[in-house]
Amino acid sequence: MTKEELMQAIEEMSVLELADLVKAMEEKFGVSAAGLLPTLAAIRAGKTILLANKESLVTCGRLFMDAVKQSKAQLLPVDSEHNAIFQSLPQPIQHNLGYADLEQNGVVSILLTGSGG
Repeated sequence: MTKEELMQAIEEMSVLELADLVKAMEEKFGVSAAGLLPTLAAIRAGKTILLANKESLVTCGRLFMDAVKQSKAQLLPVDSEHNAIFQSLPQPIQHNLGYADLEQNGVVSILLTGSGG
């Protein structure tokens, strides 16, 4: 399944189906995805998102970032781990998070280790 097909499938789901998906993702990946659905709704509305949990990015980052791009929403990470990464990125990426090409701005990879606490 391509990411576009996945996005389309999620867009067509009912609220109950989405709730089941979130629960399955929590079980599969071992992280809470409770904030995913309201955050996706805000993204689809083109809002500025002050993201305080990284679980949305951990569980389905590509889907999440594709939704940001499609809706012209703005994403600003405020939690410690992903905000630290954000602050270390080059300015062109910070000003266009979700839209700027990482490699064109000198970023080859990003490694986030688990703190365990």
